[in-house]
Amino acid sequence: MSLIVLGIALSLLTGIWLLVAGVRGRKISDHPFCRRCKYDLVMHGKASVCPECGRGLADHRAVRHGIRCKRPRVIAFGSLFLLVGLGGWGVAGWASAVTYDWNRIKPVSWLKREAIVPSTTIPTPAHQELLRRLMLGRLSEQQVDDLVQTGLSIQGDPNATWNDEWGDFIEEAIERGKLTDEQEETYYRQTLEFSFDITCRPKVRAGEPIPFRISTIPFRLSFRRWDLAPNGPVLFGFSEWQDLSINGKTVECRKPWIGRHRVSPVVGGSRWTPMVELAMDEGAHEIRIVCDFAVILSTCGADRPEYSHIEDIPSPLARWTRVLSLDIEVVPADVPVVMCVPDESVRDEIVAGIIAECVDEKVVLPNGFGGEQTMAVLQGTVVFLSPPVDLSFAVFGRHGKTEKRLGSAMARAGRDTNCPFDYRTDPREVFPDARTIDIVLRTDVGPAERTIDITEVWDGEIVIEDVPLYAEEDEPGPPDAP
Repeated sequence: MSLIVLGIALSLLTGIWLLVAGVRGRKISDHPFCRRCKYDLVMHGKASVCPECGRGLADHRAVRHGIRCKRPRVIAFGSLFLLVGLGGWGVAGWASAVTYDWNRIKPVSWLKREAIVPSTTIPTPAHQELLRRLMLGRLSEQQVDDLVQTGLSIQGDPNATWNDEWGDFIEEAIERGKLTDEQEETYYRQTLEFSFDITCRPKVRAGEPIPFRISTIPFRLSFRRWDLAPNGPVLFGFSEWQDLSINGKTVECRKPWIGRHRVSPVVGGSRWTPMVELAMDEGAHEIRIVCDFAVILSTCGADRPEYSHIEDIPSPLARWTRVLSLDIEVVPADVPVVMCVPDESVRDEIVAGIIAECVDEKVVLPNGFGGEQTMAVLQGTVVFLSPPVDLSFAVFGRHGKTEKRLGSAMARAGRDTNCPFDYRTDPREVFPDARTIDIVLRTDVGPAERTIDITEVWDGEIVIEDVPLYAEEDEPGPPDAP
């Protein structure tokens, strides 16, 4: 870089020198000349005025001795050197301007406006510059408080896109003691408050358990601090059902669990569906669920701390209660809530996207008396590759005239789904001397009814023939009889 700068400087100096020399030119005469009109006064040495223009010649500055002639070639070369130098200077200046971090000189108010970018999770230079100034102590207390309040307002708006760079700034401010206790509690509460949701199936049959889907999305906090590093402190969020009421009347039911969630900006999207037994009459109802939440700092790494109830948690970083309202309709027991739709036009596409596997394994299980027992487990999997329609099956194994149910399988349209099944018995007792079985998929609305949103499934039966029960090295003899 220094050689480039030196070359540009030499080109500029050379161009300027040549231009001056070319424009000044060379002296071609020693005669006196009128400075105004350049009239040769050699024949009028004692004249007081110029015979040509009438200018007085008494002042010595009115007469110039000798005349110079410009040098066009020198001017041309000087211009060329000057243009090269100016061009190089312009390119170097542009490169420096482009690579220069202008955020270093922007005021905090300008950076704040740039940091509030809607609908983006990409780190911005404005966020990074604000964090740098905070770490160097170049922000006033008022500026830090204003920026923290801005970050908390974005974090607390469920419709706003969360950028974890705000979490980096707020948590750096926490480490430096810049937040009040109320602000710190608000920050940890809002990490989980809008990342947790409960929904239920809107229509169920009378007497059937109600499927509730409990889901989480990536939490709203700092990625820089709370990533998936195996060591160091870890944030955990807890959720616990406290009360459930139907149409304003509290009812007793089995609470699904106390949920434990590792609070991380990259952990989310988890869903599970507990089934809850509730006695409700036919018709429309409103279910209100009261949930307690808490966020704690755990020093035991990724191991989940165990608590039976949220009230048992000592000194949580934040604790709050949230009421969730759900609408549900109970229909008569003989009214289907999942319709079976026969459509032979999609059979080939469904069959082409099914993979069935069975593996016979020996597993060690506790026997309930402090000991262990070895059992054979037929573990199988049905994989659905982007079926064109929703599917819900009972899975059977069949060999000859013997048929036994192995489990259930359910897949959503357009999604790859892996459905494992197993039954804890010796496969040889059910399928003696068999090395392969047929996997039969028979439409069953039961798995679909345990979801919250599937209302139609494909109606039909699919048979996958000759699915191996054993790995090749474990094959028993003799082979199947013809």
